[in-house]
Amino acid sequence: MEASIKQAVRKVLIYPLDKLQHLSFYRRLAGLLKRGITIKEANEEGMRSFYRWVNPKKPIAIRRNPNVTNFVAKKAHKVIDFVQLVTHPNNNLYSGWWLSSLSIKPIYRGMGIGEELTKAVIEKAKTHGAKELSLVVREDNKNAIGLYKKIGFKRKIKPGLEENLEKEAIKTGHRRILMSVNLRTEGVTMPNDEI
Repeated sequence: MEASIKQAVRKVLIYPLDKLQHLSFYRRLAGLLKRGITIKEANEEGMRSFYRWVNPKKPIAIRRNPNVTNFVAKKAHKVIDFVQLVTHPNNNLYSGWWLSSLSIKPIYRGMGIGEELTKAVIEKAKTHGAKELSLVVREDNKNAIGLYKKIGFKRKIKPGLEENLEKEAIKTGHRRILMSVNLRTEGVTMPNDEI
């Protein structure tokens, strides 16, 4: 029952909002609305706020991981967007530096906040000496793919990982693709503290 209610809400509210967010007048208005939004590395309070957003009914347990740097976008002390920079050891298919979990509340999409969060992750990876940043994204998520291409990410094939992504698609019904950006050649600059 709860899933069908969520689907109905999505159909009535989210889908029309998604269409609206592609219009030029919305983007101009969004430029005004995004004033006061800040992007920062997440502290414990920011992580608690994020977990309440994604899992409002679950108890919050913050675990620190030295291989993960979390970033949040906030408006008036409220987390509205989230992304992670993750590094994996060099002994698995996901070795290297990864952008993960870019999440943007629907009402804030189309404002450029996802782009600024992504650029913050890129700059942090550069400070660690990363040569490349990778991500996986559902191949039907055209908005996200467009954002990543705009920033310089390109589709990439990585043997072994492709086979895993194909098996995942058979199991879940959703195919993800690998994209990467070369951090030695891309001229991405750090966003201002306030967008």
